Amino acid sequence: MPFDSALDRPPPKVVTDLLIAARARVKAGWCKGRWTRRRLTIHGWQQQYCMLGALGTVAVSGTAAELSLYAPAHRHLHSAMRQLGYRYRTIPEFNDARHRSKGHVLEVCDLAIELSKECIQ
Repeated sequence: MPFDSALDRPPPKVVTDLLIAARARVKAGWCKGRWTRRRLTIHGWQQQYCMLGALGTVAVSGTAAELSLYAPAHRHLHSAMRQLGYRYRTIPEFNDARHRSKGHVLEVCDLAIELSKECIQ
């Protein structure tokens, strides 16, 4: 299993940076029902991301080492979702819920970032 021992775990600061970059993508454009989509707005074409789409896109756009950060970052997002009282089995179920808003998603992202910072200290 990846990250089975303490020696296999990635540096927490790097996980935090990945979550911050993913949050920025969600803030710039958020969507439901798919990982990513392009949408025509009055300002031109805009790229939009769901929570995992943003995280996956940031992880894949970097090095192989950054791709390995996807799993720990995903765990922080899931933990944040649970701590905020959202009772969904998966992050996509949360992201795509009928009454979900971008504000709810950013709230989870913010807590996930804070949780990852706690691992640094």
